[in-house]
Amino acid sequence: MNAVKWCFSNPFKPYLIDFRKQQAGGEQQCGRWELSVVQHPEKDVLCLQCIGYDITHEVVSMKEASTYKQEVLVKDEMFEYLLSNSIDVILLTDQSNLITYCSSNIKKVLGYEPQEVIGQNGFSFVHPDDLKLAVKAFEEEFNRPDENHAVDIRFRKKDGNWLWTEAKGKNLFDNPLVKGMLINLNDISFRKQSEEALAVSELRYKSFFQQLPLPLLVVSPDHKKVIDVNDHAIKKYGYSRAEFAQITVCDLFSDNITCADLATVYVNGEILKHQVKN
Repeated sequence: MNAVKWCFSNPFKPYLIDFRKQQAGGEQQCGRWELSVVQHPEKDVLCLQCIGYDITHEVVSMKEASTYKQEVLVKDEMFEYLLSNSIDVILLTDQSNLITYCSSNIKKVLGYEPQEVIGQNGFSFVHPDDLKLAVKAFEEEFNRPDENHAVDIRFRKKDGNWLWTEAKGKNLFDNPLVKGMLINLNDISFRKQSEEALAVSELRYKSFFQQLPLPLLVVSPDHKKVIDVNDHAIKKYGYSRAEFAQITVCDLFSDNITCADLATVYVNGEILKHQVKN
């Protein structure tokens, strides 16, 4: 009754009523009544017009669209959650390396909020000593998209310190969903610290190896190859480094002994007579 009153109070304007009806098979049918007050075609009076039609397909389509939209939102949230908890920082850049997207975990790794780096040129965060290497890798990936290029570069953190990262680029400009350069930044500071510590350790070893006032040789496990010698060994035996590389350990003994016998000699503590080059 309220609908009828509204129609007569607002002639020529439609009033819609949607309803559901359960069919004999148990399925739901959706319908719509469209009420409106119109001029009688033959008489000078207003009359109520009622048109009914099936909107089941429309309702189903709307539900499917709503469900699809919800699934997309869930997947977007899941994707963002995975990126925010990833070890790698994910960047997207355009052809000039302007950053168009940044994963939220950049705050944990480098201290920046995503909006602080979006719109900036990626090269502006690279250490000056690594810039040429970074530009070369970007250009190579841009020109040869079938190859993945990775470089070790230092990336400036928000506090001004430098973080060693392995930067991997993937050209996805031809992908309609991405249309950019995908860059992964992986924190390799621990690896770099280990490499530096190893380099220092090797330097100390070489210094000890060279300065010890005894002839020292580094040989292969089968004693057939001299890998390295110190200066005292060169002076004592008379061979150059190149000549040491061409002989076996057995060539340094005057006794008739094979390389295979040396392990037993070492265990028994036997004394062998050495011979120099001359």
